[in-house]
Amino acid sequence: MIIKSIAELERKLVDKTVIVRVDFNIPVIEGKISDYTRIMSSLQTINYLQEQGAKIVLVTHFGRPEGKTDPTLSLAFLVSELTKILKRDVKFSYQHTGHEPKQIIESMKAGDILLLENIRFNKNEELNNKKFALDLASLGDVYVNEAFSCSHRPHASIVGIAAHLPSYAGFLFLNEVKNLTLVVEDVNKQSLAIIGGKKVSTKLHILANLSQKMNKLAIVGAMANTFLKAKGYSIGESFYENELLEEAKNILEKSKAEILLPDDFICISNTVGWKLKNLSSIQPDDKIFDIGPNSAFLICQAIYNSEVVVWNGPLGVFEDKRFAFATDTIARFIGARTQIGAIKSIAGGGDTVSAINNSHLTEYFSYISTAGGAFIELLEGKKLPGLCVLLN
Repeated sequence: MIIKSIAELERKLVDKTVIVRVDFNIPVIEGKISDYTRIMSSLQTINYLQEQGAKIVLVTHFGRPEGKTDPTLSLAFLVSELTKILKRDVKFSYQHTGHEPKQIIESMKAGDILLLENIRFNKNEELNNKKFALDLASLGDVYVNEAFSCSHRPHASIVGIAAHLPSYAGFLFLNEVKNLTLVVEDVNKQSLAIIGGKKVSTKLHILANLSQKMNKLAIVGAMANTFLKAKGYSIGESFYENELLEEAKNILEKSKAEILLPDDFICISNTVGWKLKNLSSIQPDDKIFDIGPNSAFLICQAIYNSEVVVWNGPLGVFEDKRFAFATDTIARFIGARTQIGAIKSIAGGGDTVSAINNSHLTEYFSYISTAGGAFIELLEGKKLPGLCVLLN
């Protein structure tokens, strides 16, 4: 996979206007930004473009305004924040196309930055309207996608605009693709996927895809209950998806990967409270809340024997410390193996990232994806529209 890189633009951008699609859909609590990660992750690309003498137009969405102007989702508040971070005055346009942004761009100097209003205020963004994409493209000379996290969306600022301008991937985008293709393309390495969470229904396509590509697939969390039930085991009153038993059987039967399922658990019952139990000793009133130490050990063994490990989804109800043992153990073992250079580790998904952060292990993983839906769709084996338009 060869992607057109922003690095190809060196010494070619003086006095050029570059439209950069970023993902500044950041968490804001009581009017204050609670996590700057997405902004900080884009700085390498923004700084590079400034060094190359370009004028920069930033395009992003914020929240879900559904094609209508919503003052509570305006990006005007970001101007002062970006000005502080970039140490340069950031200009703002309430209009996405037409006279207002063009006039501002004409007044800009090399290295100056313009932020457009929330792109999803315009209904044509999510419709990938051709005229809107063309009008947006008319603001600049070059397009850069630095929003891998949005690249599963066939929107005008992700896909449509690329038909009208020379288009390249930013550094964060390239880094995401480089790391995630280890999972979906490199079949020559000993590989393990650890997929957890509550529902099989939310990760059915991931399980189906990775069961054909990985050497080993550990299915954990509450979704493992559906697979255990499909194999005829008793899981007491534990959550499972009855309507997906046949799908689970199908994955088990057709998998090219060795599938690892837990065989001991931390359970809660009405009679004895919480207790460690083997699969064979689960009673009708038991509810599974975490996998047990033996199952965690078997997954650690699989990690030890792997070269590439991808992790998406917790192993138990980790928000409750009583049931965080397995998730924390796996996070620490992956981190330890990564630090000595034994494995390449990739993690993604909101709960997974939270679990890693809770254990203060972020820096111990090779790569932690912030791509959300795009990360999931790549694991599902889907082609991302925003990636396809950047391929050579």
